[in-house]
Amino acid sequence: MTGPLVVTTTGAEATRDLAAALAELARPGDLVVLVGDLGAGKTVFTQGLGRGLGIDEQITSPTFALVQSYVGRLDLHHLDVYRLDQVNEALDLGLAEMLDDDAVMVIEWGDTIAPVLPHDYLEVRLSYGDDGDERRVELVAVGHRWSARGRALATVVDRVMGGDDGPASEGPADEGPADEGPASEGPASEGPADEGPSSEGPASEGPADEGPADEGPAGAGPAPDRSPADGGGT
Repeated sequence: MTGPLVVTTTGAEATRDLAAALAELARPGDLVVLVGDLGAGKTVFTQGLGRGLGIDEQITSPTFALVQSYVGRLDLHHLDVYRLDQVNEALDLGLAEMLDDDAVMVIEWGDTIAPVLPHDYLEVRLSYGDDGDERRVELVAVGHRWSARGRALATVVDRVMGGDDGPASEGPADEGPADEGPASEGPASEGPADEGPSSEGPASEGPADEGPADEGPAGAGPAPDRSPADGGGT
């Protein structure tokens, strides 16, 4: 994955659907960092991720509790560090222990404590779109762990956002040789069969039409009638 993946969702449910699909790629020990303004959809994204992890419990923002944990196909540790005054306070939350717990960790406002995070996570940047319900979602793989899944991430995003209809309607299948190739413009329609010797050759313009049979002695009379009078050999 050489650059960020950027998509636009049309509302909260579409954001959840995207996160739920991305959960298919989650592995024990994964870290997801959520970045965005208030109301941009960080908790909504976490709800979708939890749904994709098989969590049935309602996920809410842990703004005051700081940490909430949920049980699913993979357990989920959900952190909100918005109210931390200093970066070092995050260490008291037991980040290392939770990452070693074979669970997935999601941190809202995680960019504010980046110096104490392992340099290996998926950063999800959420921002407002042009419409009030639209959200711009940017996925950035930091470190090898998520970068190695770059192609899988792109595939999931294309599927969820309707990418399966792209190449089929714009690719070579619509503009290929079957429509404009030699079969319709090739030699079969303009070749020798239409303009060859059978229509314009010697049979219509050759000696049979203009030869001696039309202009020879038989049609011009006997030679003695015009030889002396026309300035002959004398």
